[in-house]
Amino acid sequence: LLFLGLAFVAIVPGILASLARWEEFTTTAGSFHGRLLLYEASSKILPTSGFYGTGPGTFQLVFPFYTEYLGDRLSGFYTHTHQDYLQTMIEWGYLGFLGWSIFFTMGLLTGWMYVLRKKKNGQTDITVRCALIALSIVLLHACADFPLQIPANQWLVAVYLAMCWSAPLRREIYSREKIKRGTKITV
Repeated sequence: LLFLGLAFVAIVPGILASLARWEEFTTTAGSFHGRLLLYEASSKILPTSGFYGTGPGTFQLVFPFYTEYLGDRLSGFYTHTHQDYLQTMIEWGYLGFLGWSIFFTMGLLTGWMYVLRKKKNGQTDITVRCALIALSIVLLHACADFPLQIPANQWLVAVYLAMCWSAPLRREIYSREKIKRGTKITV
């Protein structure tokens, strides 16, 4: 009973604070409304950013010129759009966005096909599965925030993408090593 009481005292304030943050997030002065205004102003940059974009890292320099019509409804200094896909289209343009999309999609597909091939052969490769899960979560998070703009996250995404891209090569290298040693392999 004492532990239940301590757990109640420790957990309830956290739950109440979380509920208060969610309530603030959905109000008209909250974070959600501010993000919608941010997305609206950012989408006005797209037609003028052109086919090649404004350049990587230039969002914070370009954005203030497209917020005059909002008046004081959107205040502060914004370095990111809180939506990585929109910011990529602004900074890298349509051509750059297409290039990054192909790069990520092909990496994910390569990893996914490797996992399916391993599963078909009755084997498992937990590292590529974990990389696919991590990449999927980060790419989903990028819809509502800017995890791909943070250097620590960029490093991890690069490692996970490299794991997916190199999965078929690891299989081939491992098979060559077995052949050199004289063991039979079935692929």
